[in-house]
Amino acid sequence: MIQSKLMTTLTRSISNVLETMFFLPIRVEEDDPAIDEWMQAVSNPVGAQIGFTGPFSGQAFFILSENVVMEMTANFLGLSQEEATSDQQQDTLKEALNMIAGHMLSLYDTKGEIQLGIPELMTADDITDTKQSSISDNTLLIATENSRMISGIVAAD
Repeated sequence: MIQSKLMTTLTRSISNVLETMFFLPIRVEEDDPAIDEWMQAVSNPVGAQIGFTGPFSGQAFFILSENVVMEMTANFLGLSQEEATSDQQQDTLKEALNMIAGHMLSLYDTKGEIQLGIPELMTADDITDTKQSSISDNTLLIATENSRMISGIVAAD
């Protein structure tokens, strides 16, 4: 029950944040292709994860192409893609997830009982493990005009 409601709010949140803050129109895939198949289209995947605690705890993640992070960074900071440094891209990825998770939890938890952690970059092993362990119930498959990404949340009572 918690997972289903969180996924609904995550869908709204990711759309709101990516389109409003990063000028990146997205489409959440309704059909459930295999994550491995979906992620084959993500070149040079990078990711971030963030934990949360409260009446229940969990973790949200966001995995996307390095090129999309470059585009998001340029859009967010008002730079050309060539001007966006690696540090700025890493910070933008973490901040994007922070905004997405924060917005999601504010929609879900109107009393403010859930505390959000600090976003961190995922290692290549983290990304591989997440792709292998993700199932359709806790993962959104997202498409932009030129790329694909995944985001998801795992919560435990």
